Amino acid sequence: MAERDDRLRTVDEHLAIVLDGIGSLDPIELNLMDAQGLILAENVITDVPLPGFDNSAVDGYAVRAVDTKGAEEDKPITLPVVGDVAAGNRAMSGMGAGVSMRIMTGAPIPTGADAVIPLEWTDRGLAQVAIRQSARSGTSIRRAGEDLPAGAPALAAGAALGPQQIALLAAIGRDRVAVRPRPRVLVVSTGSELVEVGHPVGFGEVPDANSYLLAAAARDAGADAYRVGIVPDDHTKLLDVLESQLLRADVLVTTGGVSMGAFDIVKQALSELGTVSFTRVAMQPGKPQGFGHLGDHVPIFCLPGNPVSALVYCIARRAAGIA
Repeated sequence: MAERDDRLRTVDEHLAIVLDGIGSLDPIELNLMDAQGLILAENVITDVPLPGFDNSAVDGYAVRAVDTKGAEEDKPITLPVVGDVAAGNRAMSGMGAGVSMRIMTGAPIPTGADAVIPLEWTDRGLAQVAIRQSARSGTSIRRAGEDLPAGAPALAAGAALGPQQIALLAAIGRDRVAVRPRPRVLVVSTGSELVEVGHPVGFGEVPDANSYLLAAAARDAGADAYRVGIVPDDHTKLLDVLESQLLRADVLVTTGGVSMGAFDIVKQALSELGTVSFTRVAMQPGKPQGFGHLGDHVPIFCLPGNPVSALVYCIARRAAGIA
């Protein structure tokens, strides 16, 4: 049934009631690209280290740091070049004392080497290389697991999956994740004065801007939003529309018909479908509002017909983190 609360609620009180009345959608598993923009519904632990092996951070020469000791711009140290290590090299390379190997960015560090001399510190030699700056052990090497060791948390449930998060999941080998789906938000405009956008507007008629406003706001917040269309000030027609949409909606939004006028039929109709509380909130514009549930606990927001009032309410919801 519909309830009326004549007490003026504060914005914080009303937001608390709304938040308490909205649950989470059940998680679904999606591939990474389909999961972009959604909220992660699981804690992700990496099974592999990131990076997966010691690799070069630059193009240069793999060396033993001790073999470069004393190298200076005017007193370079020359080492023979005994091989090349390319990125994607799947065979483990090795090298001994007093030599170097050309190495590419991302290539695995050869056994025996403990530093990489950047090309800029050398004469870029092929058979032998003149090194003009000494290195320390670990110079220009990305160690296995230095970003994330195996068994470490990668992402926590509740994380928004943007480009960086999608890349991280791909890097640790996760091609599917559990996420919260986008809520399906259905917007219903009420009022016999309304006409569809693009149709001729007669005297006393108004184009239905509100449904576009609210659907766009819902999409901007990450929902899948749909305009149901215009419902005139007719009790039976409104009931028929709302009942027909319950199975496909995660959230219902109506606009118009929540004030004190004789033809504001939203409050009357909702008394037959669920429990909705109509109240006044200490905000202007947007004071008259309704919130509750229809059918199988589908949340419904009943907003004023004034476009600015509806928009102000949407902004308040976004500030509170309600999609």
